[in-house]
Amino acid sequence: MSNKNKKFLKYFILIILLVGVGYGLFALFSNPASPFAPSTTADTSTFKVISYVDGEDVSDFVEISVWIPEDDETFDDNEDIYTLTTSYDEEKSSMDADDVAIDLSSYSYVWVEIDPDGESVFENDFYLITPSGANQEYTLYAYHLSSDVNFNLLTSTMDEVTCGDYATDGNFTVIMDVPHYTEANSHSGTNWDIESSEVDDMSTSELEELYDEANWRCQAPTYDPAEDLEKDYYDDLEQITEAFALKFDFNTTISTVDGNDAQVNFTTTYDNAEVVISGDLIYVIFFDVISFKSGAVNLDIEMQFADDIHLDDVDSGRIVVPRDDDALGTFTKYSDIGA
Repeated sequence: MSNKNKKFLKYFILIILLVGVGYGLFALFSNPASPFAPSTTADTSTFKVISYVDGEDVSDFVEISVWIPEDDETFDDNEDIYTLTTSYDEEKSSMDADDVAIDLSSYSYVWVEIDPDGESVFENDFYLITPSGANQEYTLYAYHLSSDVNFNLLTSTMDEVTCGDYATDGNFTVIMDVPHYTEANSHSGTNWDIESSEVDDMSTSELEELYDEANWRCQAPTYDPAEDLEKDYYDDLEQITEAFALKFDFNTTISTVDGNDAQVNFTTTYDNAEVVISGDLIYVIFFDVISFKSGAVNLDIEMQFADDIHLDDVDSGRIVVPRDDDALGTFTKYSDIGA
């Protein structure tokens, strides 16, 4: 190797070493887990509650409760994590979210309850948080459910299905929407960003926007540890206890056996929904939030009918899910098909 090449090689190695050392120092001091990184540990945890669809901070009037483990709770049994009444104490009870400051750093599991007394337009809901030795500000969503979900069931040729002995195989689309002019429980007035005096001065088009449920409301699953009879918290339906659903009602008990005269093949490509067969009913249960802010929401399904079974009716509503799909609870109806 020539002297020129040897000199070049030395400079090249030196550059590589400098780059490596520089990167190492950067990683050391910029990594939050590094013991040399600036400490960001707070003395207490605080909470911010956000209205899901419109993003308004409602922490100053939506109440929360904070449940911490009992002194002798070890969580040796995994189910104890989800057993609120015997494993936890309500340390902060029904306080405006922005008034809550509590040291959670010593707890492995903590439950935060949204709207414990049902005094707001938002749903009662629970969040499980894992402080893991540190305090922080937690941002939690609150869900204002739509007053209704109206829908139509259309064939692949856009013909409307009205049910009543319907048994034609095919691909279908359920088009779902919410009411677009509801004055009750609008996000205006006391505590809201939009004051009553502003509403009084609104134009017709501004009122239409204010009273359009799509701008403020949604359909969302909720969780209540007291209603959870499974306490596995593993599958999608085990992480909720109530959700929006579509109920398909057939004339007889549904069979899943190939060749049976009462068989129905029912599938959907919707990612965040699960199909559950229960007697003469098929439920499509939505385990994630549905927002209508961008317009109507479509659900694509396929149905194939055997000789002795047909579709009688379809309803929208909410269903209690106390133990996955093993035993569904009460279905509370919103709307009939085509309503």
